[in-house]
Formats: sequence, structure tokens, C-alpha cells
Amino acid sequence: MKKIVKRIRNLTIGALSLLILGNGIRLIKGEKYANKVINNHKQCENHVSNLVAHRGFSGMYPDNSYTSIYKAIEMPCVNLIEIDVRLTSDNTIVLHHDTSTNIDDLKVSIASLDLSDIEDDLVINDFNLYNLNDLTSDDLLFLYKRYLGKTKIFNLMRLKNLIPFYMENTDKKLIIDIKTNKIDLTFMKEIDKILSNYKDRIYLQTDCYDFLIEMKYRYPDYKYLYIINSSKDLDKMNIDIDGFTIKYSLFDEIKLKKNKLYFVYTINSKEKYLDLINSKNYNDNIYIITDNPDYICGLENVKVLEKR
Repeated sequence: MKKIVKRIRNLTIGALSLLILGNGIRLIKGEKYANKVINNHKQCENHVSNLVAHRGFSGMYPDNSYTSIYKAIEMPCVNLIEIDVRLTSDNTIVLHHDTSTNIDDLKVSIASLDLSDIEDDLVINDFNLYNLNDLTSDDLLFLYKRYLGKTKIFNLMRLKNLIPFYMENTDKKLIIDIKTNKIDLTFMKEIDKILSNYKDRIYLQTDCYDFLIEMKYRYPDYKYLYIINSSKDLDKMNIDIDGFTIKYSLFDEIKLKKNKLYFVYTINSKEKYLDLINSKNYNDNIYIITDNPDYICGLENVKVLEKR
């Protein structure tokens, strides 16, 4: 009996050792490969067309922060930049993705936030690596390291402060993702108050269908995108708007129209990038949304990335 237990223990230790060794080798290979891709991005002159920086350069910097947006502005490979906005209780539009944030070590709902009561609107959040199911290829093990051990500390930016700076420093169009789950006329009014002079430079997007329809009715001169998060949203793709922002897993289910734009999210891996650009549906009206524009841009010119 003791021999059997010892043998099982040795086999278990051996299996675990091989697993650790195998993952270690994959991590080293992945990091070496990804560094090659990123170095290629720094050196190449030809860049991926139709590339959207998701919440700015959010793979390296706090998303929706000044630094993240400014770094994306500086990158030649980025064609558009996407940000998220929410409305506070004192009707201030701030850049933030999640429904809540941490201020003075307290979790606070953005909707309940009164910025006039806060002397220093410093927020502290953990970096999030979205789409964990993507971690199937060696290159993503390197990208995962970009997020590990990082905390994002930054000032909650107001949309009214960002827009003048943005419009003066770049001609890249801006996608503004409106985070709401209801028709909110105050939100619409505040958005138009800030953006009315830049309608030709802005795409307004949301996954709240009712909000989208109502805002388009009241403010028809903006460009609008509807977010397709699940199959149940596909039946709304006949609405008269400029385009759609589509979850990557749903891309092959849609029938493309020549007069529409399509923004596919979130492409952070070699696997997804190759699948998308080699899809029979891929064309010049399709935009790639990514947290890591340097990595995705570098993939275009690395010969080892030819379709397998």
C-alpha cells in the first residue's frame, strides 16, 4: 500500500513539475515573440488601418485617463480613440467604464457621486484584463503581464475638460460610449452642450437601445453606433444609424451592409486578429478595437503570422 501511495505521489509531483515547466517555457516563448511584434511596430512605417484604441492605450495606462488617451493620440497606428462616459448625481459627465469606483478607499457609485463635495477626485482601481478566455495562445501570456500587479491611480476626468484638449491636439475621431440603461434626457442635454461644436468628429455609441433611438430623434446630426453584445441584439441591426460595434464572437453572424461601419471588440490576440482579417466578411468598413494598439499593429508586418 505504501508503495502505491509513494508511486502516486511521485507521479503527481512529476505531472505538476512538467506542467509548471511547460507553462514557464510558454511564457518565455510568448514574451520573446510579443517583444518581436512590438519592436516591429516601433520600426515599421506601414500600420494597420482602421485601428481603434480602446479607452485610450488601456493595455499600458489606466483606461479613460488623460495619459491613456494622450498616448493613443501620439500613436500613428491609431485611427480612432474610444472612451466611456457616465453621468454623476450633480450632472457632470465623467470618463469611467464601471458603474462604481473607489474614492478614499470607499466604493462609490458613479451615479451617486457629487463631485462638488470632493476636494480631490482621485480614484484608485485595479487593472482589469478583459476577455480572459483569450488566454489560449503564447503571445497573450506576455500581454497578461502588462496587467499583473498594476493599480491605476488617476483623477476622474470630466468630459468638458477633455474635449477642448482633444480637438486641439488631434484630428482623430472620437467614439464616446454612453453608459446608461435608460432614457435620460439630462444626460443627452449635457452631452450635446459639450459636443455640439464637434459633431463631425464624434461617434456616439451605447448598448441602451431606447436611449439611442431617443437621442437620435432629438439630436439627429451626430453619428451613432449601436453596440451588439449578444445574439438577441442582432434583430436591431436594421435601424438607420451609421454603424455597429460588435462583439468579436458575433462577427460571423452578421450580414454586412456597404453603407455601414463595423467596429469589432476587443481584439488583443494574434488568434483573434488573424481570424478577423482572414474572415470572408473582412473589408475596409471594419475597424479593430484593441487595448494594445502597438501589439496589434505590429502583427501586420511579422511574416510568421501568415495564416496557419
